[in-house]
Amino acid sequence: MGQYFARIIRAVIVSVLGFGGGIGLLTFIAILVLSGQQKALEIGWHAALVTGFGFGTFLAAVFLLTDLTARLSVARGHHEEIWDLEQIREFDFDGTGRELRHLCREALLSVPNVNTVHDDNEFMMTASIGASWKSPGEKMQITICPLPEDKWHVKCVSRCLATHVAFDYAKNFENVETWLRTFRRLEDEVKVG
Repeated sequence: MGQYFARIIRAVIVSVLGFGGGIGLLTFIAILVLSGQQKALEIGWHAALVTGFGFGTFLAAVFLLTDLTARLSVARGHHEEIWDLEQIREFDFDGTGRELRHLCREALLSVPNVNTVHDDNEFMMTASIGASWKSPGEKMQITICPLPEDKWHVKCVSRCLATHVAFDYAKNFENVETWLRTFRRLEDEVKVG
């Protein structure tokens, strides 16, 4: 959760410097050109601070509330890793490797907005998830590790393609949970059928 709040502070700082700096520079130039006052730099500096902090605080509050609402509504009581941008789910599977790869692929294809799914090798699959209003796109990776006696350890990771993202509106959480729910449903269907 500490990393989550660090991302929020980073977003506020970027907003303050970007928007506030632009307003300060515009104010400085306008005062210098229109009146030629000697205090143009001081007035521009104050305008930058006030406007930047006001805009940064407002933007952070709006994004924070939007992000928290999305995360908590998707979580439905499961708050373990919801604050992380990268989401990981791990479990053990009892069955054949061929059956496991088939279930993993079908579950990946059920993730909303999936573009491509490909096998990196026998024990790894990668899926690219397209852009949406929540995220510029994600990459999901399934890693399969063999265990003794026809058992397997499965690890599903979803992470954003862009490294500078501060808010993902629970998109990675939604990806891994959709994958895991579909995997479990397909596994139950195979056991019954």
